Amino acid sequence: VGPLPPSTKLIVTLPGQTFTSGSGNTGTPTAQTAGVPFTLTLTAVNDSLVTDTGYSGTKTISYSGPGGSHDYTTEGTFTDGQGNASTTLKKAETTTITTAAADHTGVASSSLTVNPAAFTRLQVLAPGETAAPGTGTGKTGTPGNQNVNTAFSVTVNAVDANWNLVTTAPGDNIHVTTSDPADAEPADNTLSGGTRAFSLTPATAGTLT
Repeated sequence: VGPLPPSTKLIVTLPGQTFTSGSGNTGTPTAQTAGVPFTLTLTAVNDSLVTDTGYSGTKTISYSGPGGSHDYTTEGTFTDGQGNASTTLKKAETTTITTAAADHTGVASSSLTVNPAAFTRLQVLAPGETAAPGTGTGKTGTPGNQNVNTAFSVTVNAVDANWNLVTTAPGDNIHVTTSDPADAEPADNTLSGGTRAFSLTPATAGTLT
């Protein structure tokens, strides 16, 4: 029997899963919380999913996923073909993680559920803005100009520290105020599923917050 073919791929084993050489991963990934670090196990394997026990040393590992919020590069140390690495996902979603080293291609992980963290703040979206959970500002777009004495809606979202919608946030009354001393502001209202639209009618021309 000749030597095993060298490894060409990196397999990602998520929390809740077990990797077996020659078979791959078994088990169901454990859901994670946005913004909370967790540990991946990386295994160098050949095309038959057999662990390359000779793969060792420190490797530069790149991580990627469909959400884009956890793309970064780090150093991973391998012993006997396996190594652990910590990652933090900021966007609440169902996603996969792919890792790759300079000499190995990545294989997408099993699907992983990332849940929002605890409700910490309220987000206001003006017309023209769209929520972008997991990003630094939590939104994209530019507020559009509005007209005096014409009603428009803003959306208030209950979010976690990374701007993920928290649908289970308490239904406390939300009070909306603006910088316009003469406008018509909405009555207090509760959130439903972590969100609520409020109608505003500005009375003074200028910049409004």
